[in-house]
Amino acid sequence: MRKLYLDQEQVDCYIFGESERISTYLYCVCVGAFESFEPSEATRDEHIPMKLLCRKSLSKYVKEMSEDWFRVSKNGIHFYEEIFSTPYPFGKFDQVFCPDYEMGAMENVGCVTYRDEYVQRDEKYTRDKWENIYNTILHEISHMWFGNLVTMKWWDDLWLNESFANMISYMCMEEAKGLEDITLAWSIFLEESFWGLKTDQLDTTHPIAADCNSTGDAEDIFDGISYGKGASWLHQLVFFFGKDVLKEGLKSYFKKYSYKNTVISDFVGELSQAAFNLGVIKDAREMDRWADSWLKTPGCAEIELDFKINEEGKFSQFNVTQTCYN
Repeated sequence: MRKLYLDQEQVDCYIFGESERISTYLYCVCVGAFESFEPSEATRDEHIPMKLLCRKSLSKYVKEMSEDWFRVSKNGIHFYEEIFSTPYPFGKFDQVFCPDYEMGAMENVGCVTYRDEYVQRDEKYTRDKWENIYNTILHEISHMWFGNLVTMKWWDDLWLNESFANMISYMCMEEAKGLEDITLAWSIFLEESFWGLKTDQLDTTHPIAADCNSTGDAEDIFDGISYGKGASWLHQLVFFFGKDVLKEGLKSYFKKYSYKNTVISDFVGELSQAAFNLGVIKDAREMDRWADSWLKTPGCAEIELDFKINEEGKFSQFNVTQTCYN
């Protein structure tokens, strides 16, 4: 900080260091008469300065909820650092409640902005609502890696941001140390999956990795497919190939592509190589083919049941037929 004089009046001038290159949509400036809160000793992270900011009229409410907010944030960051094998990439982590904010939340680099309806005021939130809020916090934090440290090259791969943040935030809720009180993670995730299934049956359905010709078109793919269906595919990937494949694939992915832009083949390629190196698959192209069948094809599978019941009321025949994708 330097002291400067403008029209003989002394002002403070802050000079910031040059950052790594980041995408323009991740840049944010918050200006206003904000109240600032910092974590206590119990929720402080020694390496990552954190603040929670709000307009003064909400300071009483934010103060009451700040420790829980910092607790979830700190433990979420620690979980992601471990599963990504990559330290938190930025010098601070601020969270700002903004009045009249159009979006629910936005993962600006080192500074998540929320609409201030997230602040619990006189009405007491239910457990379900709190856990949905926890998920939003953890979703936005995961973007510091998936979206900010490594950014999609174009909106075609929006799912690289949103599908991944959606899936990994529920995994964090379920598995992170210090968040053992969270019990509804996969129940809420199931609701997201149903959202994806419903969207996928509409005439407007599209592949998870969608074609997007313009920025205007991008607004139409922030939907149940980019969030719910894509997250379900990633959850299925962990189930079929194992968490070790996910961890090893992401470790090499972030090492290779930090502060760069990626496309679908970059992400799937690192996971394929990890699965091959760990002996989970015998041919690295095996995962590529499986991924393409899900990521590049719209529509959901249809299941048909064919069965017969005998005179005793028991099944004598039961066949399940699954169609191919549309």
